[in-house]
Amino acid sequence: MTQNTRKTLLTSMNRRGSRARLLAVAALSSGLLLTACGDDDTTASQEDTDAAAPAESGSPDPMDDESSDEETDDSSTDDGSGDDEEMSGDDEEMSGDDDADPMDDDGSDDMELAAGTYREYSEDAVADAGFDTTILFFHASWCPECRAFEEAIEEGTIPVGVQILKVDYDSETELKQTYEVTLQTTFVRVDHDGEHLGTWVGYGEDRSIDAILDELA
Repeated sequence: MTQNTRKTLLTSMNRRGSRARLLAVAALSSGLLLTACGDDDTTASQEDTDAAAPAESGSPDPMDDESSDEETDDSSTDDGSGDDEEMSGDDEEMSGDDDADPMDDDGSDDMELAAGTYREYSEDAVADAGFDTTILFFHASWCPECRAFEEAIEEGTIPVGVQILKVDYDSETELKQTYEVTLQTTFVRVDHDGEHLGTWVGYGEDRSIDAILDELA
């Protein structure tokens, strides 16, 4: 083997060795890169897992929210119903107070008027507060006109609060003088104190209760 051939072989071997070393370095570098990428992926995956865990634990369950809202609504409804019932009770009490007897306010009230009546004269009858209209009928038993008027009064309807008091024309001389009565069938209206309010002589006139009341209204 010549000297030149030996140099050529050595040069070729050196080149091959350098190429092998380069390949080895490249392979080593590739392995390191792959390892680093694997570590980065693992770390990122772990971070994603850690981040997802608090999110899942911190997010409330929608069902829980709905249940909570329903409980709140129920509570509000119950409270409102209770308030309405209390207010209704107060209104009923106030209404009961309003419906109370008016006499409770001052302890007195106008007396109800009595049913219309025809009876004998007396001072107590004149003062009877149950009647707002009192009429004295000067009657004589022997007078046909007096009997006709009496029959009409007894058969008719005397209004509520009206009383007609029968006065004996022959015996009640003082009353005739007081009210200046000179003829039987005379009707005199008086107040509760017996004060004169009006006079009407019914002899020969319409013998009815309505006529008596109309003439002495």
